Amino acid sequence: MDAANRTLLIAGIVISVFLIGGAVLYAIQPEEELHFREIFWRQLPGILNFVFGAATIRYARNKDDKNFMLIVLGAMTLIMLILAVFIIFSLYLLNFNQKYYILTVFIFYFLYLTFELIYLVQSEKKKPQNNVH
Repeated sequence: MDAANRTLLIAGIVISVFLIGGAVLYAIQPEEELHFREIFWRQLPGILNFVFGAATIRYARNKDDKNFMLIVLGAMTLIMLILAVFIIFSLYLLNFNQKYYILTVFIFYFLYLTFELIYLVQSEKKKPQNNVH
């Protein structure tokens, strides 16, 4: 297993642990005491960003350098717009607690962004060897 696939596996395990942990805390803790009602919604923007970012990197790494940058940066911009709409929708229409929701969204977003950057670095394109001496 190469380093890029190992990063995807580790990210998948982290996502699973947070989802299962959130479900357990939500089931055992009363909603009035701690704000676990939004635990799945808090993670979703970061998870979506990671999944779409990793898929974009996987698709774009077979392109030339110019197209690679256009695809990755274009997808990042589109994903950020979608996430902003999702966060606004979650806050205003689902009536989540703003302090806890925004703080946790940023924590998960930066966690998964770190995984995405590690994946990007580890999945650099293989350049053909130049055998000219």
